[in-house]
Amino acid sequence: MTSSVLDAALCLLLVSAAAVTLVDVPSSHGSSDAGASRTVKTLSTSTAEVEYSLATGARRADDPERFPATDGPAFDRHAHGTLAQLLAESTLATPAVGGERPTHAGTDFRRRVRAAVGRSLPPRTHVVAEWRPHPGSSIAGTATVGERPPPSADVHVAVLSVPTGTEVDDDAAARRAMDDGFAGVATVVSERLVRTWFPPRRTRLALDDDYPTSALVRYRYRRTAELAGATLPPTLNRSTVPAANARLVSALEPRVEADLRERFDSPAAAAVSLSGGAVRITVQRWSA
Repeated sequence: MTSSVLDAALCLLLVSAAAVTLVDVPSSHGSSDAGASRTVKTLSTSTAEVEYSLATGARRADDPERFPATDGPAFDRHAHGTLAQLLAESTLATPAVGGERPTHAGTDFRRRVRAAVGRSLPPRTHVVAEWRPHPGSSIAGTATVGERPPPSADVHVAVLSVPTGTEVDDDAAARRAMDDGFAGVATVVSERLVRTWFPPRRTRLALDDDYPTSALVRYRYRRTAELAGATLPPTLNRSTVPAANARLVSALEPRVEADLRERFDSPAAAAVSLSGGAVRITVQRWSA
């Protein structure tokens, strides 16, 4: 099995091949200028090959029974894409649930992507990539490159959006909001989260693969279940993926619903706010 199958199952390569999109910048973020826009163009057109290892996921798991080996060529991987795509992938590869990461398999990938992006940036540039299923969510993925601008700086901003292939059907979300209120919207969000973290077809393939692929995916399931408060099937294999994913969705729904109720005045407003599934990359530049 190729490494790309494992990477996809671990949410390292979920970013769509579609072109990144320049989006409008609210005035509160600063003003836009040609320099920030040029940096956005660099991120969206320049490509890089990134060599990395999944070994950190095995070492940080602290589970010698499931991870008898924690280093070596079996953990080595590579990824190729535009800098914007790679940065978006690194954001999805290292999600946090309530501030805690389920696993660290994407840690080296994230570090090496940040280094590749950093080498392409001009001085006095700060880049933030962020993915959230909805504004204010306690579940998120973020990555930053470069120093933050000083408080007194005149900051110029450009923003781009990188599709991830995890878009929500707006009409379906609106219907769920009408029929089931906040709980219905929470189900839509939870289903997308689990589909993003554990794509069914690719996850089944990964669970059938050799070590360390299968061990990393099983550990990711267990850690996600711990953070979500879910109980997984006793055995994790290709045939139990639907049941495992359904249990994760059920466990996540109350957490997501609480987020939505705290943030929005109505289920309809929550449904409208759902992220389109894209990673938002914000470029800040300032003068000396």
